[in-house]
Amino acid sequence: MGFEDFSRNSAVEDEQETLQFIMFDELPPASQPASDRSTPASTTNAAGRDTALSGAQLQTLARDLGSDNVASRNSAQETIRGLDPAQVVMQLGSEQFRSRDAASRILESMGPRAINALEAGVRSDDLETSRRSQHILQRLDGPNFDRLVAGLRDPDQAVRQAAELRISRMSTDSLLDRVGRGDISGRELDAVSRMIRNRNSDEQIRQLYIDGRAYGADESTLRRQIGAQRILGEDTRDSESRLGDLISQTPGREAEAEVLLRRSLQGQNVPAQAEIRSNIALADVYSRMPGRADDARRHMNSALDNIQNSGLQDPKNNREHLDRILQNNNIRMTEQERQRATGLRTALQNQIDDWKKNFGAKKAGQ
Repeated sequence: MGFEDFSRNSAVEDEQETLQFIMFDELPPASQPASDRSTPASTTNAAGRDTALSGAQLQTLARDLGSDNVASRNSAQETIRGLDPAQVVMQLGSEQFRSRDAASRILESMGPRAINALEAGVRSDDLETSRRSQHILQRLDGPNFDRLVAGLRDPDQAVRQAAELRISRMSTDSLLDRVGRGDISGRELDAVSRMIRNRNSDEQIRQLYIDGRAYGADESTLRRQIGAQRILGEDTRDSESRLGDLISQTPGREAEAEVLLRRSLQGQNVPAQAEIRSNIALADVYSRMPGRADDARRHMNSALDNIQNSGLQDPKNNREHLDRILQNNNIRMTEQERQRATGLRTALQNQIDDWKKNFGAKKAGQ
């Protein structure tokens, strides 16, 4: 289908196609398709001979792929495993919207196996084939990134190489964000680490996340910092603590914050400020969750223990931590616990005042 044919599509069909493709809704009820002059996709039958699939058959296959019927879905997946991705890409230029849409769904379900064919499709002279191929590749880089990572351990070397090439084209920031989210681990993390280190020295990687150490760093920066620390084999617990604390302040994200905060408290020699921060943030999170009042008080008391056991070091930060505890009306503190927190805050404030006084005296004597 050339540019003129593409331009003649009605506004209604364009809108329907865009919504269905992007939102990935269920296919509408099948109707008898008009003639379809695109090349049929081919599969291999039990005898090893290629069998052509028409646009109508691809539509049925795509519908079965999204079916609630397990048998139909499994049968569709088995058939798709035998399809030639290059032949399905040719259906992206079909004159029939249903065939184009079915081919798109099937190619996305193929994952990394379809990368080489899709990249060839991007270079197609047919505008629709090129546009859809690019869109599917972007979805593999984005929402279906885990499928791309899974391609790194595919038994087929060509699939592994295609997946690795696709991932290697992503920006370092994007990859660090994925690593920071925990989307990559094990041998796949080793492979991605090699990709990043091939283009950046360890010092350059450290510079990429230096802003994450600054006060008020945003969520994206903190995720990249965690990703860079994982690549370098460094301790991520302070960064996870700060990210979990940041996320915990957004209503509705308590469960996500809990995972990060609990992980930041695991292991020996947890950084002192990370331990205090995470316990306070967990107290805040649990105080907002039904039935977790006891957990909130337990983490609040752990934070008070941390501050007291630190010998009142880092008074400014610890004072702010105590203010956060005392101002949280959701935590059901006993009078004894409140007095303890207030006493610690007073001791820290006195320490700060003494330092200011001594500093002022030294400055006056110079």
